[in-house]
Formats: sequence, C-alpha cells, structure tokens
Amino acid sequence: IAEYLARLIIPITQFQGNNLISAADTIVENINFEVAGRAVQGGDDEFYVIERRGNPVNNTNNVTVPIIVTIQIEEGGLASEALRQRVEEDVKTFGFELQISDEGGIIRFNYCPPETTDLPSPDGDPSLDLQINWNDTQIGIVASVSCPCNFSLGSTALIATRECGGDFVTGAVWLEPNTAACEFSVTARMLCRLADLTPAERVNSLAELTRDSINLGPTEVTIGASVIESTEEISMGNNTRINTSLTTLDNVLRANRSSLLESQRASRSQGRFMNVFANLTASYQVASE
Repeated sequence: IAEYLARLIIPITQFQGNNLISAADTIVENINFEVAGRAVQGGDDEFYVIERRGNPVNNTNNVTVPIIVTIQIEEGGLASEALRQRVEEDVKTFGFELQISDEGGIIRFNYCPPETTDLPSPDGDPSLDLQINWNDTQIGIVASVSCPCNFSLGSTALIATRECGGDFVTGAVWLEPNTAACEFSVTARMLCRLADLTPAERVNSLAELTRDSINLGPTEVTIGASVIESTEEISMGNNTRINTSLTTLDNVLRANRSSLLESQRASRSQGRFMNVFANLTASYQVASE
C-alpha cells in the first residue's frame, strides 16, 4: 500500500453554487464508487482510492482539492512513476485532473524500502569497510542477510537480521539491525578481500593471514575454509601450492578448540578443510627414483 499527496482539479462548473466542501466530497465519493474493485488501467493487481485531505480552494476557473491517493500494489511490487501516471490518466476519464506530487514521495508503504548498513573497519581503514544491503521487506517480516564477504560462507551463524516494523496507519519503518555477527575483525575482513586476488595468489596470502593461530576465531576459520576451497583446483598437482595449503591447514587446526567447534557447527568448516586436504594430498606429485 502506498499513499501520495495529490491535487484534484475540478472545473468550477461542477459546483453550480453548491458548498465547495460538500460538492468536492460528493465528487470524490462518486470517483471512489466507480473505481471500487476495478484495477487501474493497464494492470491487473493495482487498485486505488482517493480521499479529501484539506479544504477546496476556489481558483475562479477551477477548484483545487487536496487529496490523498492510496494505491494498493501487487505483492512485492513498487509504486512506480508509470503506475502513478496511469492513476492520473484513470481519473481523467471522469473529467477531472489529478496531479500526484513527487515531493515527499511515498508517505505510507507496506514494505520497508531498500537500505544499507555500514560496518566500518575496527582499524579505520576504509578499504576494509563492509556494507549490508537490506532488500525491501514487508511489515512484520524479519529480514535475514548473510554477512558481507566476497566468498560464499555457507554459515548459519554469520547472519544479520532486521525487522520491518510499523503498521498500515503510520507506515513501514525499519527497526535497528542486529549486525553483531558481522562485526568482523581486521583479519576476517582481509580474508574476505582475498577474493580480489587470483586463486594462485590467494594460496600464499591465506597462509600468511592464518599464521597467528591464537587470533583465529570461529569467523576467521569459517572464511578460511571458503578461501582454501577456492584455491583447491589451482593447487591440485602443484607441490609448492599443496605444501603452502597444508601450512594453512596446520595454522587453522592450532586455533582455539572452541573456535573450531563453533565454526564446524555453523559451517562444517573442519570437514571442508579435511576434504581439501584429502584431495590435495591425493594429487601430490611424488618424484620417481
């Protein structure tokens, strides 16, 4: 549902000496009677009604009536400029001009609009800033978004949530997001940025970033699993890369036990690491004597 401010312009001849307010209300009621249950021209699932929201103004040749236009939109749709123009054209068929204002845009909508939440890096480096994108969401629905990373994490824990609150009287409004799971450390953000490198370059960088095992939490372990999976194909049969990947595996397995368990429960990270390990060792090139 979307609401817009508008003006209904009625020729002065329609009033014929009648009280402006009562005559305007009669015209509005007649329009609503005619459009009730009828879709807007050119569509199947959009309907509208109008309501007087102020006193008519006599402009000598015509009367301007402040109007609220309420448009019922198909599920998941948006009140586009084209739809608003179709409503204006529909009202013209009754001999009146409706001017829907662009100022202020939608003043009531049953979906919270797309929005972003910024997650600045703890070290102040703007290149490591993250951003969560919230899609338009219906009132009463809690949106769930995977934490932003350039790798698919496959984690049930690294999720941000946000409820679309409000009601159909005051309008939809986003509530405060829960982004605690996505407040990544600098190391986690740098791991995500490895997607900017080629798979071959990632091999060495991943080993370097995981070297300090004591600082690897469940988030870093989960991201590390996704990164090493992305390097598996390029490393197969290449002993140098395999050895470097085994160093990474050793780094990760020396992380805090609770971090390993938490990451395993949320993303099967240890199982994924071991699958890569098995595939790489099977492809290891043994020199013939």
